[in-house]
Amino acid sequence: MHPPTLALAELVAGQRLHNQCHHRDIAALPVHRQLQHFAIHLGKYLARLASGPTPSQERQTMAATALIALSVLGVLGVAPAVPLIRSPDADWTMEIFAGAVLPALKTADDLDHNRETTTQPFIPAAGRLLGLVAGYAAHHNTSLEQLVLSRRQCI
Repeated sequence: MHPPTLALAELVAGQRLHNQCHHRDIAALPVHRQLQHFAIHLGKYLARLASGPTPSQERQTMAATALIALSVLGVLGVAPAVPLIRSPDADWTMEIFAGAVLPALKTADDLDHNRETTTQPFIPAAGRLLGLVAGYAAHHNTSLEQLVLSRRQCI
């Protein structure tokens, strides 16, 4: 496994800057709309992983998941406080991935109906997803940072 080279706060800051430069339309939205946008991406990634992707598609999807999780943390301003929660065997399953994504999807739906809904469920979901991607990366002899940086260069 390659050692991590960037702190979580640096990854979040880099993603925030990327979003402000390359996704201005989304970055300009109110926070609850940005979170809804991110939740849509997570839903797409869940569907893609459930459909039996190729190894390359799986890797791209896991990297994109990390970018969305970093984006969520950047929008909510909580990067340094979020621990990475890794599965014990450094592997992932659809159940674990869905378990991390579904609270964020439910909260995003609630935001449309009730602006008073807390954004709190997005924080542990992002932490779990980053941990999951870190475990995936370790299992594939790379690092979370390398996955993020390779994917960020493509978009």
